[in-house]
Amino acid sequence: MQTRRILLLTPHPFFPWRGVALRTRHTAAALAQLGFAVDLLAPPGGDPPRDLPGVRFLSVPSLPWAARTDPGGAPARGFCRLLLAARALALACVNRYETVHGVEAAWPAAWLAARLCGAGAVYETAGDAPDGFRAAWRERQALRHADAVVTNEPAVAGRMRALRRESRACLIADIPGTWQAPDAGGRAEVRARLGAAEGTLVLTVVGSLRKFQGVDLVFNALPEVLRGEPRARLVMVGGTAGEIAAARALLRRANLEAAVVFLGRIPAAELAQVLAASDLLLAPRRGDARAPMRVLDYLRSGVAIVATDCAANRSVLTPECARFVRPSPEALAAGVLSLVRDPERRAALGEAGRARAARDHGFDAFQEALRRCYEYVHRCGGKARSHAP
Repeated sequence: MQTRRILLLTPHPFFPWRGVALRTRHTAAALAQLGFAVDLLAPPGGDPPRDLPGVRFLSVPSLPWAARTDPGGAPARGFCRLLLAARALALACVNRYETVHGVEAAWPAAWLAARLCGAGAVYETAGDAPDGFRAAWRERQALRHADAVVTNEPAVAGRMRALRRESRACLIADIPGTWQAPDAGGRAEVRARLGAAEGTLVLTVVGSLRKFQGVDLVFNALPEVLRGEPRARLVMVGGTAGEIAAARALLRRANLEAAVVFLGRIPAAELAQVLAASDLLLAPRRGDARAPMRVLDYLRSGVAIVATDCAANRSVLTPECARFVRPSPEALAAGVLSLVRDPERRAALGEAGRARAARDHGFDAFQEALRRCYEYVHRCGGKARSHAP
């Protein structure tokens, strides 16, 4: 029996703290477990997932002169995408792929490779609304010509409906970025590393240190939290070195630096341990319509959550698994202290969150949704193959 081969393209290096990299890892793992042989092609850099049976990790060339360009700049991104397309086409010339799956900006390369080898073409998008005419045009081309579109955002299905392509939309919810089971015996060790002595209340926030993430709400709520619970300790996961230095300077001026631990960006395995060793998890986001993947990690950990009442958090959390508060320092502090004084409520919220993660955001459901999507593309058999990217 001939092996069914998949070419999975992502335009992002594998940095283990980024949601898009973690979702691509989950996709590769799920497809491999379904019996596909997966070639995963990505730009160089980061920490590629080389521990997945059935997945062959491939990288575009890393050229010395290109490494000197700004990796976040438009010329560098464009050059990397050209290299991605060239490598994808080379692979399509020598491998008989059944499907080529392009994540976000890797779609043009995926479409070209699929056309070259007669494969189905799957486009995956996070669903952010296009910003500007050119972005909207590029998205319309992808939605119109993909054999299937994988997304976690219902609004994408709406945009496909307008193009009469709604039947090709595959809504597949995100799953937690963490997949490792925390070591129960390691809780004391992790808390000791965080400087959390016996009886310390560990409050953890995961995300960048930018204002839209609500980090200012947390810092401004901290004095009131410490007045109500002097043994509280705030753990910040994420942020660049520059962001951390700036935050430390602000806290130093407010005489709060000793109450905060900065871990920076950490891989999923370490994050799972830190979350499990926490007493409360804070989700202080200000806006957006879609929750970041870390909120799913919160749910999976079984630790109680205090979340600002906004569209992003409401898209995943409910009052049964999180304590919602207004997006203000005073409300956030009050929400934290209310759960500090009610351990039974804390435990109930944590267990409800764990159950919700298992029910609505589990790996098995993610894998089954991908299986149905790929079977749909396989059944189409190229009857409606596209003619433009």
